[in-house]
Amino acid sequence: QTCALPIDRSVAAADRVRELVEAGAPASPRLGAADPRIISECFRAQSLWALGHVDQARATSDGLLTLARSLGDPYSLAYVLNFAALQVPDFCGEDGLVLERTDEGIALAREVGYPFLEMFGVMARAWVEGRSGDPKAALLKFDAALQRVNAMGVGYSRGRNLARRARMLMRCGDMAAAELSIAQALGQEERAGSQHLTPDVLLAEGELMLAEGGERPVLAAAAFRTAFEQARSQGALSWQLRAATALARLTAVTDGPAAAVPLLEPVLARFTEGHDTADLKQAAALLAEWR
Repeated sequence: QTCALPIDRSVAAADRVRELVEAGAPASPRLGAADPRIISECFRAQSLWALGHVDQARATSDGLLTLARSLGDPYSLAYVLNFAALQVPDFCGEDGLVLERTDEGIALAREVGYPFLEMFGVMARAWVEGRSGDPKAALLKFDAALQRVNAMGVGYSRGRNLARRARMLMRCGDMAAAELSIAQALGQEERAGSQHLTPDVLLAEGELMLAEGGERPVLAAAAFRTAFEQARSQGALSWQLRAATALARLTAVTDGPAAAVPLLEPVLARFTEGHDTADLKQAAALLAEWR
């Protein structure tokens, strides 16, 4: 697969937007519906998380909400509530915060007439509900929202949404449909070219292979390794951690804990923040168990 550009370039671009605004550059004319500062800071938040700057990503996400509320611009606020203000808490495993913000974001998008933002909020909510509640009911909500988004011609995050759909289908026990959704997600990522979320799609592919059993664990390990290399090529430390955790878990079963520790320990050691988040706590707990 073609490797995406290093993610730190996104942060540098957001820095430049911030510099221009602080230097007095006009906020209009806009190239998009949301305020340029809002768009750039949303991508900064997502990129900071991927780079492993987890606490900085949280601060940026929260600061975005404060900025959006101060602008008096309903679209910018709806954009934040249904983008970075959801994504960063979701990445950090803060499901309660995701649900809280989807309540506001969905209601606002519906009130002011931004259906695609409303549907992104619905999908985010259904994803969280599917992890803790009835997966079949959550999948119905997710699919209805995804169908509406597709009907609008909105392709944003389609690969990731298809990967999430595959995971929800796995929880419902529909492996054949999950396999099709993974194939669609991989095809979408290849066509899109950005590939900053491709590691997540590859992780979902590996998870499906593990769930299917038989000889598939060997292929699952290959998918996890590919996800890790893809993330490393982008400098995406947080995605590297997820891939290393998945591969180490599998290795602990097939080759024993002693073989798993070197796969995970060096990656976790590179984090200087975010140790209270779900991914880092899980990795630390596994290492403590295996030592």
